[in-house]
Amino acid sequence: MSLHEVLAMAGLTEADLPRVCLSVVLIFALLVWKSIKPYRPPKNVPCVPSKPIIGCLHLIDENWPTLPDFILKYDAQFGQRAWAAPVPNVGLLGSCLFSLVTEEGKNVREALGEFLGDGIFTADGPSWKHHRKVASQMFSRNLMRNGTVVALRQVKLLVERLDKVTSSKSSVVDMQDMFFRMTIDVFASIAFGVELNSILSDKPHPFAVAFDEVQNLSQKRFRDPIWRLKRNLQLTDNERKIKTGCKTMKEFAMDVIKSKRREASNNASMGPDLLSRFLDTKNPIDGHTPGDNELRDIVMNFMIAGRDTTACALSWTLYELAKNPDICVKVIEEIKKVCNGGDAAASRSRTFSDAEYSYENIGNLTYTHAVAMEVLRLHPSVPVDIKFAVKNDTLPDGTFVPKGSSVLYSPYAMGRNEKIWGADAKKFNPDRFIEDGKISEPSQYKFTTFNAGYRLCLGKPLAMLEIKLTLAMLLPRFKFSIANDHKGGYQSTLVLPMSPELMMNVIKR
Repeated sequence: MSLHEVLAMAGLTEADLPRVCLSVVLIFALLVWKSIKPYRPPKNVPCVPSKPIIGCLHLIDENWPTLPDFILKYDAQFGQRAWAAPVPNVGLLGSCLFSLVTEEGKNVREALGEFLGDGIFTADGPSWKHHRKVASQMFSRNLMRNGTVVALRQVKLLVERLDKVTSSKSSVVDMQDMFFRMTIDVFASIAFGVELNSILSDKPHPFAVAFDEVQNLSQKRFRDPIWRLKRNLQLTDNERKIKTGCKTMKEFAMDVIKSKRREASNNASMGPDLLSRFLDTKNPIDGHTPGDNELRDIVMNFMIAGRDTTACALSWTLYELAKNPDICVKVIEEIKKVCNGGDAAASRSRTFSDAEYSYENIGNLTYTHAVAMEVLRLHPSVPVDIKFAVKNDTLPDGTFVPKGSSVLYSPYAMGRNEKIWGADAKKFNPDRFIEDGKISEPSQYKFTTFNAGYRLCLGKPLAMLEIKLTLAMLLPRFKFSIANDHKGGYQSTLVLPMSPELMMNVIKR
């Protein structure tokens, strides 16, 4: 086997040889030092077993008075409990609902450190409470109306883009790419108060490119036992891309943050965006306004929470509606009735009335809401979540959970579990979420797509609004069918995007 082949198997090139040689020298030096001064591990440290847990998370709802402490994180300093920090997908668990692993939470946070920093995904205690309290103000009724206006503006641009590519005949469009462009524009406006203009551009914004690449490459570290060595010595292209991408994102974020600080210092009226709200608050721990790095971390966390998850949900929604045309017809009929007063011609019109797509009208799309819920049941944007046990505990089924364990549960697996959803668990059936003509919200511990309890996703109302608004504007105007014989495959990233791309035939109705 040639040197080139050996390097290729390790994911390296000949240009990486100097770094590899340096690494070998350092490892050899470390071994020599260790032989002189051997490492002595501390005694009486219990080992955390690797053992599957049999049980269903929805049982927690039935056993609320005796809620197991592994679900809660206890902060001894402040005497408060909060939901343990969730971490996005670290690999699907198949049909296993829970699993104990030996990785410490700090190792997971370290793998995502350059990307997410100390934002709401990885924070706990008072810092997490402060972030959540400020962010919760973004989802008041009045600001949700503002979110509707922002989303409507971006969906109009998406319709304009599709109008151009289908001006003379049907065209094949990567709708997943379109949704990722649209949602990053929506959330850049909501989070930063800036316009990226990704939808109408030939190429996505550099911030969006870096954002996608870094979150994808960061997740791959979970499957690489020597990623720290590769990162510290910058051995591989992937680690160098992470460093470059993080620099691109940081420079963009810092430019926006400095601009916002100038506005604040000039007593200018601050906007409703997330960044402005954090600049207008003080941390209860130290009484200071957030620093630039903290603001950057805050925005990165909310960006992946608000952008990637919604784009994935929209992609899977078009996929399921293309496979279930009878359900798509029902959605279009409801949209025409609620948003266009039953006027089919108006629903296909290239003109837009903000009144038709108002916050109230979108909220009245009951069947469309149920469709979105059913999509997220089968295709949750974050398919695996993780909690950390801070003390010994026992699950309702009697399974012992030792302190220090990481407990993973899979909304993806739970959404297909017949014991939870019945014999038709794998069937796409939005009617399961409707009762007497109204939405029937299941228990948070049965439908875990948006987490539960104290960690229930703040952005759920905005995500559902954005999904319904997008469908309301696209479906009556265009007919979508799958062009690449997609089998429902997906990528294993921090979220659940489709693989391959969602290539669709787009035809004007």
